[in-house]
Amino acid sequence: MMLRFIIGGEIKSHSAEYEPYLYLYNSVQDFISREVDVIDHQADFLQMIALTRYLEVRVCIIEVTDSSMRILHLPEDASGPIIGNFLFIPGHYDLLYKY
Repeated sequence: MMLRFIIGGEIKSHSAEYEPYLYLYNSVQDFISREVDVIDHQADFLQMIALTRYLEVRVCIIEVTDSSMRILHLPEDASGPIIGNFLFIPGHYDLLYKY
């Protein structure tokens, strides 16, 4: 629940940066109440970007779909070491561990 508050706060405090991606919603608050604050609702890229920007960390996301795979580093405009790797299959993230 704490991460949901962090993500919602980040999006609200930098709403001008996130608003262009929220065209399906009436407002930033509408997006937060429908996509961030809801329990048992999956996080999407926008929430991951907000979380990594707030924590000032970088993560690697390996996105796998039926026909393709791509590697993303979030946030894209950050520098520094990557602190975690995630596998993203549409609708689900898994943390990848190194052995």
